[in-house]
Amino acid sequence: MTAPKSNQPMPSPPISTSCSDVVEGLLAGDRVALSEVYRRFVDQLVQRADRRIPDAYRAKITAESVVQSVMQDFLELPDQKRLTIESYQIDSWAQLYGLLARMTVNKCLNRIRSLAAVSNQPNAASGTSTGEALMQLASVGPTAEDEIAYAELVKQLLDSFSPMELDVLQLRMAGRTIREIAAELALTETTVESTITRLRRRTKRLISEHESE
Repeated sequence: MTAPKSNQPMPSPPISTSCSDVVEGLLAGDRVALSEVYRRFVDQLVQRADRRIPDAYRAKITAESVVQSVMQDFLELPDQKRLTIESYQIDSWAQLYGLLARMTVNKCLNRIRSLAAVSNQPNAASGTSTGEALMQLASVGPTAEDEIAYAELVKQLLDSFSPMELDVLQLRMAGRTIREIAAELALTETTVESTITRLRRRTKRLISEHESE
């Protein structure tokens, strides 16, 4: 006897959470992939953007709008940039976050520059000129066109990390404490702290070498 048909809709297939699959989806314009990136990174990216917006511009620039624009840009990359990102073979969440974080910082700088083109007078409320506001940005290095070069730098950096170092990095980026990381990875807290310190130094050294080229 044939089982009666159910009126319930068939469940949706599970969404892959493989970083490489999500990146492939992003480059193909897949909004399901975009939703996964939002879920993982939106809070961290908004916080990063918020730290980069000078007080003089907060009435006209919001961290949330910056991050939304970055995500949309990623879906609408020109063909050449899309091919370049594909060639990097991004396969870790840390690498993807590094690219998005830099795009976010550059987007903030770009918007401030756009406002600067309208007026270069001091802000009446804060007394801050456009030039002074730009100097408040912690990372004023590359322009918006440099995010691809930054992705290459991030890839070079991540390739130098051991599997254990990558695990520590990803958990730290997720907001875990030293104690939580040590417990999850079966490491001592001293090992976790020394690993984070080592990664910071290596990162600063590589960035310094990159900027001096």
